[in-house]
Amino acid sequence: MFRLITLLFSFFIICNLLGCQEEKEVKYEVNILDVLGPKGKPIFDTINVPLKLKIIVKEISELNTYETGVLGKGQEVSHNFDNYEKLKKVANDDELLKLTSNKNLVVSLYAANALAEKNHPQIDKIFNRLISNNKTVYTQNGCIVGDENISIPFYTKYIYALEKTKIPKDVNLKKFDSIIIFNDHSDDKLINYAFQNRLYPANYRNRIEFLAFNKNNEGAIFYLSNWHKAVYSNRLQKEIKGLLSQDSLRPYLYFNYLKELLDFKNPENNSFILSKLKKDTIWKDYGDNGVEVRWLLDRNGIYLDL
Repeated sequence: MFRLITLLFSFFIICNLLGCQEEKEVKYEVNILDVLGPKGKPIFDTINVPLKLKIIVKEISELNTYETGVLGKGQEVSHNFDNYEKLKKVANDDELLKLTSNKNLVVSLYAANALAEKNHPQIDKIFNRLISNNKTVYTQNGCIVGDENISIPFYTKYIYALEKTKIPKDVNLKKFDSIIIFNDHSDDKLINYAFQNRLYPANYRNRIEFLAFNKNNEGAIFYLSNWHKAVYSNRLQKEIKGLLSQDSLRPYLYFNYLKELLDFKNPENNSFILSKLKKDTIWKDYGDNGVEVRWLLDRNGIYLDL
């Protein structure tokens, strides 16, 4: 009986840690990273690391988790973020540049972040290398933990540090977004970010078409529909209908594609939409049993009779 009570108590603690709900002054001894730590053994690469940095690099590698500094529930200290702060103070630009090639990806990522903060002249080349690396790193941002493509935490840290009004014109971000659009290894999440930031010149158009109609990238599709709807009207409607016919769409994306198709104000799409909604059930998972979808249809003069 005692053993059963102990197991239930432990399970209760872990569930609360993962819930990330606000509670009053409750602290736990169990660290979320102890429960959901990185997979695999850490890589220690200190061969070409200066003596003054060896301890910091070793500690970062040992924890093997990229921490943003935002604490998770039950977590009082972000150890690797503290190591990152130490690394910035101790390492010079040349040393940081060498660390971006460190075999431990967490070390490499932190070094790249430090150089970005210093506006290093080679930061775009470093970012391109992160994307081309196409490997994942274990990350923690508050209660959000898991593997992520190494280029994503670098990019999000940079863009979230900018004021909204400065995003379209930031020189480094323009370079990053260009790299994202033209690099075949770019994660879809990054591509979606890039297409929200600005209007791109005409010489980008062929690449954007390729991403939209060959790679079915949602960011590229919405970009063309937002900026060049008249030019690509027929192709976009055909593409969106094809995507709505897939079974693997997530509810929010199903809703967004449906909304985009309705924005064309093409009566010929109405029968397709009604037929899809009568056949599919995924739209009912969006919002309160699909009520937002029904409102969307009503606003467009389409009435769903189920």
